[in-house]
Amino acid sequence: MQASPITSIQKEGISVDEYLERIHLRFALIESDDQLQRFTDNYLVRLIEIAGSEPRTLEKVREILSQYNRRVKSNAAISYPVSGLLALIKEKGAIAS
Repeated sequence: MQASPITSIQKEGISVDEYLERIHLRFALIESDDQLQRFTDNYLVRLIEIAGSEPRTLEKVREILSQYNRRVKSNAAISYPVSGLLALIKEKGAIAS
């Protein structure tokens, strides 16, 4: 099983805010569909996992995901990491009936 994003951040010795700023900068520098796909594969699930940690973090994640959504929703070339998203839902028990 993969380590949680918070644990990974702690191992790097940076704050969650700094980690989110780095992700936001990486997102802002994306210029191609290939880069956007790599970002999606590497960070989408992590961002969603981190979002629940505290209100300030949730707000920053919301900001990043809002910008992400604007770029991705009309781009059919981008595929979502479905297995990672499903694993997150199962892990969190967030399935609605």
